[in-house]
Amino acid sequence: MSEVDSNNITLEGLSEKELKEIEIIIREFSKSYSKKNKNVTDKEWLKSKLSKELPNLKLGEIENFCDEVFNSIKEFDNNLKSIRESEEVGTSKEVWLANKLQEASSNIPVIQFGEYLSRIDDTIRIANAQMYRAVITTNGNINQCFNLDGFIAEQYHVNTFNMNASLENKPYRAYVSTPESGEAYGKNSIDVFIKDIKKDQILHKYQFKFGKDAKSTINLFNHGKYNNQRFVVPKEQVEEVQSIFNTKSVTSYIGGTEKISTTSNPLTKQEVKKLQNQLQNSNKPITVNWNEFTNKQLAINIGKQASLAGVQAVTIESVFDITYKLVNNEKVEADEVIEKAIISGSDACIKAITAGALKVGAERGILTLIPAGTGGNVFANIACFGIETVKIMSKVTMGECTTAEALNEVGNMATSMFCGISMSLKGAEIGAILGTISFIPFGTFIGAAVGSVVGYMAGGKVGQCIYNGAKKVVNGAKKIVKKTWEGVKGVAGKVYEGAKNIVSGAKSFVSSVTSGIGSFLGI
Repeated sequence: MSEVDSNNITLEGLSEKELKEIEIIIREFSKSYSKKNKNVTDKEWLKSKLSKELPNLKLGEIENFCDEVFNSIKEFDNNLKSIRESEEVGTSKEVWLANKLQEASSNIPVIQFGEYLSRIDDTIRIANAQMYRAVITTNGNINQCFNLDGFIAEQYHVNTFNMNASLENKPYRAYVSTPESGEAYGKNSIDVFIKDIKKDQILHKYQFKFGKDAKSTINLFNHGKYNNQRFVVPKEQVEEVQSIFNTKSVTSYIGGTEKISTTSNPLTKQEVKKLQNQLQNSNKPITVNWNEFTNKQLAINIGKQASLAGVQAVTIESVFDITYKLVNNEKVEADEVIEKAIISGSDACIKAITAGALKVGAERGILTLIPAGTGGNVFANIACFGIETVKIMSKVTMGECTTAEALNEVGNMATSMFCGISMSLKGAEIGAILGTISFIPFGTFIGAAVGSVVGYMAGGKVGQCIYNGAKKVVNGAKKIVKKTWEGVKGVAGKVYEGAKNIVSGAKSFVSSVTSGIGSFLGI
């Protein structure tokens, strides 16, 4: 996938431009809050503000959103406090979460609960592995690509090509390129290749880029050197991308050449987003039975994955560089509400302001990493993680905690976030639960970025303090993440194996492909 020049940071769905637009919305929300009548509650204010900003939403939807936001903020803070207290008496955050999950399952049969935990464990593990691939390169540098649907597009093209080749009885097979076990993906490495399995010969190599539009895709290609690789892009972007790279082969499929007549099935950007949702909500049955001991171990492992998601989020140095760049390009007027909240620690108001602003950004299509219609509990937990993250960064600079302590606290915050989101999904279908939980590793990333923006809005002095702390924490986080994944043999190097299992396990998906993928996607 894409490598990004640190001097020209582009994160699809979370670029400098999009963060700047989110900053404007947050600032407007904060300004409105500062003028709030003292007799008006925070919840009443947020309800009124959202009604003005999102007039297309029904009043009932806004009321439910506001209830979820304030309940989730309170729950997040209570959970974080409970985790800290547990660690003081020798109980790890992983065991704390395991106990929480066990409590929530008191009325669920042991076997059913084990199946449920297993699916959550697989889901968050795969999402973390995808995130790992997105952030760690061979040299240990940070790769800024967060194009999850691009990963899915690669596997989709490989699967549909192989199915078509099998039906045509052709000796060709496509593969997603993966490094050796324990290694990471190198700069400009190929994404997919097609091989003649009889001759054991590679025939074509491909580079995939699935930007939100043709301009974004072109920009992604410009950040790398892809010699001897064919370009694959969304179906509707082929013509425009080809016009820029007129010496390259640009298609919406793999195969279909003089050497190989078989092709994969093309996808538009909209279709691959839909496919992403389908895969995340796959209701794959689990047939393994688990005893109570296994359940406990599964629950503890989920806690480790949740904590890792938070630590991975703060490995991304450019998250803090972007906001530092935004601040240095203009005179930043300190926002009194934000400054007071961050310094005093009484931050429920700014967490609600941030959650509301993120909701507006998502509904308006500015923050494309979060789908419109997402519930208040998700936005609130992202906001809480972000605000708590910048507070801990500033404490590192002030000498109030060490880098190791800060990273442990980031893990605590991610665990609280996971607990808050997963526990709020009681009664939801398992597909919806897994789809939401798989988003958590990317939610911590969004939280860190947006929290950094909010931190700088508190003024140059506070912002510089956060930035200095972040620079120290980032390096420590990188070491932890690399060490963690080196210990999980083959997981990072086989990201696609997990995705492939989901795909192959969903019989309806496979049968749809063999009978005509068009009907499955509603084409």
